[in-house]
Amino acid sequence: MQRKRQIAANRVYTSPKTYYTNTVVEIEDGIVTNTFPLQGEPAMTEWFSGIIVVTSQQDINNDIKSINDFYTQTSTKTIAYHIATPPSQQDKFSRGTPITRLK
Repeated sequence: MQRKRQIAANRVYTSPKTYYTNTVVEIEDGIVTNTFPLQGEPAMTEWFSGIIVVTSQQDINNDIKSINDFYTQTSTKTIAYHIATPPSQQDKFSRGTPITRLK
């Protein structure tokens, strides 16, 4: 059975320097299938505080220190991660910043 989610966030990164505000990310079985601007209150859409990073990097580890680190690998599948605590003004994550893969 496929699991489909729509998750909106104030900021969604699609590359180290490119982000969109008030954007919905559609995820099906853990894979990003679409992104689009949030308009109104679409049914069955979850709102997450913080940021979402859309990337093809499949594996992350403790070496993630900034948005740039999400774009060092490539894969055929595009996935998304949620970061509840956005980076500081220097675009660096604080120690222990929770990063969760969205499924």
